[in-house]
Amino acid sequence: MAELLDTLGTVEDRRPSEILRGLFMPSSDTQYLRLQPLGPPGTAPLLDVVPALIGLQELMLSAATSALSLQPQSVQPPVRPSQARNFVGGVRLGQTQVGSYIIAVQTALPQPEPQQLSIFDTPSTNPAEPFERKVSRTLYAGILCARDAAEHALKTNDLSYFERFAPTGLSANLCEALVKIGGKEGQSFDLQFNWSPDYPIGLETHPLTFRRRSLEVLADGAKDLRARLGERDVRVRGTVVRLHREASEGPGEVTISGYTLGDEYQRNRRYRMLLAAEPYSEANRAHEQGHEVQVLGDVEMSGNRAHIRSVHQFQVVDVD
Repeated sequence: MAELLDTLGTVEDRRPSEILRGLFMPSSDTQYLRLQPLGPPGTAPLLDVVPALIGLQELMLSAATSALSLQPQSVQPPVRPSQARNFVGGVRLGQTQVGSYIIAVQTALPQPEPQQLSIFDTPSTNPAEPFERKVSRTLYAGILCARDAAEHALKTNDLSYFERFAPTGLSANLCEALVKIGGKEGQSFDLQFNWSPDYPIGLETHPLTFRRRSLEVLADGAKDLRARLGERDVRVRGTVVRLHREASEGPGEVTISGYTLGDEYQRNRRYRMLLAAEPYSEANRAHEQGHEVQVLGDVEMSGNRAHIRSVHQFQVVDVD
């Protein structure tokens, strides 16, 4: 058995202990995050690990949201689908590995269903792909595109590649999650994917490395995506703080101070929008009576200013 493990370790370029551990685990896709902190090998500062774990969580949530979308969004809404949140709830951390400081993220996969074959049928070598594997593939594709877009921007000083890669799963949210993994100091890291053999992937996936300069460009790329494309179908709740229109009737400009529903931090911001005559009158009534309002629309950023374009719904929320 020892010789067999040594041979497999040589062929697969993995430690025998890692192979042995995999034999006792259920079928899963595993991503290895290798941080490169300063200090004794095998350790990492707490202040580096905590942001990395938060970034990993947001990375998985972004990939799950893209995997569920018929057309991935460049800027994902604050409220994610329940299936995406449930998926992240099932992701587990494995034991840390030898080699600087390595965090193992495991996504359990369902066992392939046994094939019901007649004597004349040929068994399929590619079982139906479960949602969990689709998330892993979407995650790898998004990170790969993020790395390539960052490298292109470093060479050309052009951020347009970020928008070009959006249909493959690259989003501002994914870029921001990668930046968060690097922490405040922008520490270098790499991600390596290990795929469950129960669902053959059919291609070789190399480790993806991010350096400080790449992370800086990713932060700029995320800002550019948000500025270009904004957030679609966002619900904002707050109070009316300013009203303005040229005539006594007709459309007018309204500013509310509020937050995006689904934002766990409830960060306050001022949102400007142009409303038709009827919703403008409702906004005026809410302002006079001290009621809150709720708006559904597309949020676009211009510098530090937020604008709600294409207002789909405006309603007054009566507050006692």
